[in-house]
Amino acid sequence: MIPLQLTLKNFLSYRDIILDFRGLHTACICGANGAGKSSLLEAITWVIWGKSRTATDEDIIHTTADYVRVDFEFICYEQSYKIIRSRQRGKSNTLDFQINSGDEFISLSGKGVRATQDIIIATLKLDYDTFINSAYLRQGRADEFMLRGATDRKKVLAELLKLEQYQHLAEKAKDLSKQYKGQSEQLKLNLDRVKQQIEERKNINNQQKFINQEIDKLQKSQQTDQEKLQTIKQKNSHRQAWLEQFTWHQNKQDNLEKEAHKLDKESAELVHKINKSETLINQEQEITEKYEELLILQKQEETLSHQFQVSQELQQEKQK
Repeated sequence: MIPLQLTLKNFLSYRDIILDFRGLHTACICGANGAGKSSLLEAITWVIWGKSRTATDEDIIHTTADYVRVDFEFICYEQSYKIIRSRQRGKSNTLDFQINSGDEFISLSGKGVRATQDIIIATLKLDYDTFINSAYLRQGRADEFMLRGATDRKKVLAELLKLEQYQHLAEKAKDLSKQYKGQSEQLKLNLDRVKQQIEERKNINNQQKFINQEIDKLQKSQQTDQEKLQTIKQKNSHRQAWLEQFTWHQNKQDNLEKEAHKLDKESAELVHKINKSETLINQEQEITEKYEELLILQKQEETLSHQFQVSQELQQEKQK
């Protein structure tokens, strides 16, 4: 784990500070007792694992502040990460774990602080106890590793040297050995079957020749059937065309029959009109005489009307 930048806000004696470790290979922090040198390392342990030398998380908040926040950016396994942990008085911690993706950081946090903490430990492959007994010797606790029991010291060394990986590889090798042994036995059985199949190969070849002959016969028969099928398809196509043509003629005949029926009806109506017209033509002389009589009567009516008008006027004058 290579630190890049540490940002503290209201952490112990620090109100607001940014430490940039970029470009530094080895750094030494000097100062008087109580100046806050170990607080910087405590800030790293708190932001990563949520643990510090204080009794409670409330104690790490600056006495004049209501909240604390630590941002820690670092490189682990050639990948840049950032952890942000904060806390307000009377409330629980908040934790965010991010990975650098190009020009921005993307969150890798889980659901809740505990899930996110598990993701951080799995990514770093380092827990708090291993860190304080190896890379970080806490103030006044330099002999903490030696004070631990043999089992705990063995566990810490195993974590540091990644011995569990070798144990995992050994178990994996045992599993592979069992797997390959089973595969070897299976291959022996398969080999016996292959030998038996080789002995039966002659019979298989004879059967294959016979099958090939049958296939040739079937292929020829299939070709003949395909030719017949093609002929049937052509006939069916012609039949379909004839059927469509027949349907068209039948529809045309129905239309012609309807048209003929309509013409017959119109012809009957014309005959009736002709008969009626002939009757009128036969009455031409009578109609002409009656028309002339009508004209004479109209003239008489006009004369009488005129005479009546004159009579009216004379009557009016007589009254006057």
